[in-house]
Amino acid sequence: MKTVDQYFNGLRNDIQWANVHQVIDTIIRSLLYNDQRKFTYVEMAFFSRWYNLQTNVMKNITKMLVKQGRLQFVNCGWSMSDEANPTAEDLLLNMTIGNNWLYNELGYKCNVGWHIDPFGHSNFMAKNLINLNYD
Repeated sequence: MKTVDQYFNGLRNDIQWANVHQVIDTIIRSLLYNDQRKFTYVEMAFFSRWYNLQTNVMKNITKMLVKQGRLQFVNCGWSMSDEANPTAEDLLLNMTIGNNWLYNELGYKCNVGWHIDPFGHSNFMAKNLINLNYD
């Protein structure tokens, strides 16, 4: 019911309250405030959008948090893909794009194939995660 931009920027909250940009801003501040905290994030489409809006200082802070293991990623696909109808090629491309962005920008190699889907997973998803060298 909302566009990607509306979801990211917190627009049309009369439909659904969501502001991914604000969530990530808050997470980063919280991690900096307390060095005992960790956070795990999933969708690279939103995270990359946030990251690309940041100053070089904030990008370096983000890289530091990743290097310290305090900002972690699971699944690491471009988005949390819906497994109801996509082809195997679509699933693989989604995961490859997200993983490549994360490795190229933050030097992070995803090793957790967490993937929530209330209807279960296609038989291809396990093969896909193995092909992407998840441990």
